[in-house]
Amino acid sequence: MSMLSSPANARAGRRGGLRLALGAGAFGLGLLVCHGGRASAGTASLAIKPGLWKVTTTSHMNGQLPIPEADLARMPPAQRAKFEAAMKAAAANMGAPHVFEECLTAKQIADGLKLNETEPSCHRTILSSAPTELRIHESCTGTTVREMDGTFEAPDPSTMHGTIHMVATHGARTMNVDSVVQGQRLGADCRGLPPGKIRNE
Repeated sequence: MSMLSSPANARAGRRGGLRLALGAGAFGLGLLVCHGGRASAGTASLAIKPGLWKVTTTSHMNGQLPIPEADLARMPPAQRAKFEAAMKAAAANMGAPHVFEECLTAKQIADGLKLNETEPSCHRTILSSAPTELRIHESCTGTTVREMDGTFEAPDPSTMHGTIHMVATHGARTMNVDSVVQGQRLGADCRGLPPGKIRNE
């Protein structure tokens, strides 16, 4: 999916909980690291409980948006200026904390916090897993190459925090995204929120 394809991409930085924090599937400013892909190598043993989680993410970007220059060159000047202004505003908005509710299942936890089944070009590997710490790596091939490393710690079954670093490259353009994730379990009942969906607080 091209970043130029929809104005929704400019809004993506305001959505997403763990799904954004872990998911760079549909690439845009909301890409904070991966939606899924091929099966993980191994099973995660991070000792957190399934259910409804309150998730706070804070992200920072630097570098160039990995958009083909040819795509930008085809845009009329006014449209390109509007697009670049929207991307700049969305990037600035990502620096503020964003709070969401996310429903996690036992399978998603066992799969290394894999929250969706998109992006077949991505492959996730569980580097190490223990009840109190999970380390994952994800590589995505294609027009835009993405590499993600995430570390998550669980001091108790209802608390989680982590850091994520992602690099996205297209040709000579490279962008880095660094995210901090804080999670607190609210309870076993997801209150009507389906797995893989998020609800703004």
